[in-house]
Amino acid sequence: AFAGAAAVAEDASTVYFNPAGLTNLSGSQLVAAGHIIVPGADFSNRGSYVNPALTGGAPIAGSLSGANDDGGETAFVPNLYYATQIDDQWFAGVGVNAPFGLATKYDDASVSSAS
Repeated sequence: AFAGAAAVAEDASTVYFNPAGLTNLSGSQLVAAGHIIVPGADFSNRGSYVNPALTGGAPIAGSLSGANDDGGETAFVPNLYYATQIDDQWFAGVGVNAPFGLATKYDDASVSSAS
């Protein structure tokens, strides 16, 4: 996927993939985008037990009914690119992005965060 993205140079986002692609653009361009990531992961505790030899195999204490019992958090991942042609030989561009935006955080009382 996106194997040819570096060669295309259709807009200012070429700053990220291939800055040399700026020479294929004319004038000035501003590209801004954002992605909302809503991850989903189902956690099911079907085998977490305290050492059976010490406690008789009691389940690890905790709850699976909290707001973050599955650990995924919604995240906004932005990007912004600007490219400009200074003259026939000079081009400039700047890119600001967040290539990562995922987090896994369990509620403190969740069985999935028990240690």
